[in-house]
Amino acid sequence: GGTFDEERNKRMIRYLLKFDHPNVPGMLAELYTAEHVRQNNYRAMLDEMRNVMRFNMFRQGREVAYFHTFMQQLAQCKDMALLQEGIDWVNEEFVKTSDLNLKSNLMKRKAELLQQKGDMVSAEIAMKKASMLQQQYIKALQEKMRREAVERKKQNN
Repeated sequence: GGTFDEERNKRMIRYLLKFDHPNVPGMLAELYTAEHVRQNNYRAMLDEMRNVMRFNMFRQGREVAYFHTFMQQLAQCKDMALLQEGIDWVNEEFVKTSDLNLKSNLMKRKAELLQQKGDMVSAEIAMKKASMLQQQYIKALQEKMRREAVERKKQNN
């Protein structure tokens, strides 16, 4: 806790810049984006996120966690236009994926942003949708496990 150590953060960035490792760009992106959050500069945070996502700086699907982390941060913002921009972006990501778990989590982010905007009715609808998608995801997972168990049984006989 306590105050954030800016100097330690700068040392970390300088250290990471020395390496040519596939995970470094993503780690730097997270540090830079977090800096905007600490300054309560959500405009700069969203712009940074757009650049980071455009340049595909993450490996192994880390961009999903990055997106969710900073959309959760945006839910602290008081600027209605920026909140709406976040909601629109979440909607864009929602239609891009068929992953039910991801869709459910995106609806949770949308609900948080809508709540912060004061739109409790839409936030409630988004939460219900998140819950419904989560149930569909669990059902699909159980079905997949059941099919795999049947396949294993067949192979073992």
